[in-house]
Amino acid sequence: MNRRGFSLFELVVGIVIATLVLGLGFSLSGRVQTVARQRGERIGLAANLSTIIEVLGRELEAAGSDPASGADVQIVGANSLTARARRGLLVGCRIVADTVDIASDSLAGLRMRLPDPARDSLMIWVPSDSSGPEGWVPVALLGSGIGAACPSGEGAVRYPATIDSTTVARIGPSGRSILILFESINARAYLGAGGWQFGIEGLSAGATVQPIAGRLVGAGGLDLVGLDRLGVPLAGPGPPSAIGVIVVAESYRGLAVGGGRVAPVRDSARAILRFRNAP
Repeated sequence: MNRRGFSLFELVVGIVIATLVLGLGFSLSGRVQTVARQRGERIGLAANLSTIIEVLGRELEAAGSDPASGADVQIVGANSLTARARRGLLVGCRIVADTVDIASDSLAGLRMRLPDPARDSLMIWVPSDSSGPEGWVPVALLGSGIGAACPSGEGAVRYPATIDSTTVARIGPSGRSILILFESINARAYLGAGGWQFGIEGLSAGATVQPIAGRLVGAGGLDLVGLDRLGVPLAGPGPPSAIGVIVVAESYRGLAVGGGRVAPVRDSARAILRFRNAP
């Protein structure tokens, strides 16, 4: 019987072929991973852009113009605006010159926190009569709430406030009215430790800015412009009926190292945020 093994030449050829096949496999695997990283970065970036637009839209949803207290939204820079953001719709069950009683059931709907006199204010709905048309009247909270009871017997939280006699008279003897809880905020682009971010801070309480999403492409990564009813940029200082928003952002990091490194991804989004109570 003829027993013959592999020659040295055959072994070398086999090793070379196996090396080529493994190299092609590793190269293909690396390319697949690179494409997956790129797609993951684009998905994350799209989520960031969507978050910025959605948060701005939610904060400005109830904005408009109230002649008694000025514009609810003011553009204070190309990438910054201030606004009175709605924090809740409440029921006032007793409203007199020095206090506002808020029905506890309506406060339970806030879930997150009770009104805070250091950062929040109220607007009270008053019906039309001989003293004036219907509308919202701003009321500042002067102190923390205490337990109380509505005239009907239901639970309430009583807040000290100063309300003019005309408003009290227009609400009537029932003392019941609808209230909106507002917080003054600033939404802007700012330079943080990780680059330019979009964030919101409460102005009344002097809170620090809270990051929402990023990373923006520089200070111009957030561009805000006030628009009129027709969607035309405002030429003067009047209150806007909508806000035009352009966001340009990029992914947080370059992925992998060496030849497999993926450059940060850049993308943009734009929207027009129209106010429900537009002037």
